[in-house]
Amino acid sequence: MKELLNYRYLLFNLVYKEVKLKYRGSFLGFLWSLLNPLSMIIVYTVAFKYIIRIKMENYAIFLLAGVLPWSFVVNSLNMATSCIIDNGNLIKKVFFPREIIPISTVAFNLVQLILAYIVFVPILAYWKGLSLSLAFLPVLLFLHFLFTLGLSLLLSAVTIYFRDIKHLVEVLLMLAFWVTPIIYPLSMVPERFHTLMWLNPMTVFALAYQKLIYSGQLPGLPSLLIMLCWVIGVYVIGSKTFAWCKPKFAEEV
Repeated sequence: MKELLNYRYLLFNLVYKEVKLKYRGSFLGFLWSLLNPLSMIIVYTVAFKYIIRIKMENYAIFLLAGVLPWSFVVNSLNMATSCIIDNGNLIKKVFFPREIIPISTVAFNLVQLILAYIVFVPILAYWKGLSLSLAFLPVLLFLHFLFTLGLSLLLSAVTIYFRDIKHLVEVLLMLAFWVTPIIYPLSMVPERFHTLMWLNPMTVFALAYQKLIYSGQLPGLPSLLIMLCWVIGVYVIGSKTFAWCKPKFAEEV
């Protein structure tokens, strides 16, 4: 941690570079990053509310609560699988804590998520009103960041040795989207499958965001404890795996 703090300006510059490159020459700027989740919300709203006819009030807000955090995870993990390989020349030439690369990747996507909330929170206030429970959102974002960072550290390290993981992650994320209660409420899932749903770590995060943004309530204590266990477990495994693999990065990339 002390070493990372010493290189905090490098971390900031890497995130700033990614943001600047992504929106360079763009008239709408970061608003383009909202088009993908916004288009998903429109399509799923039409499909599930007006065709399949899910009877939920403010269904678009329900989708918004789950789709934006999900996009953060998907983009972070897809970028993490190749971030070490893509920075192979930098790793071979310059000494710095290798953890900075996946951290900057996840931080860049977190910045985009925060920018998305800056746009959508006023819309939420106008459409549905704001609840005091939204004050808990920064805590939830921090826990979600640590969980995603743990997965990113793990995937960025092991992809060096098994390049097919990048393609496997894309497939698994696509499947995970449909088994996570993002476009449908958990109440629609038969109760006999609830245990399986809770084995999916993204379920507890999706439900927490829905509680805060859609229902205007704080997540329950059992949900928070489960979330904290996932965060600690995944982060420890990811960071330990990364630390074990990073001495050989220069040879493998």
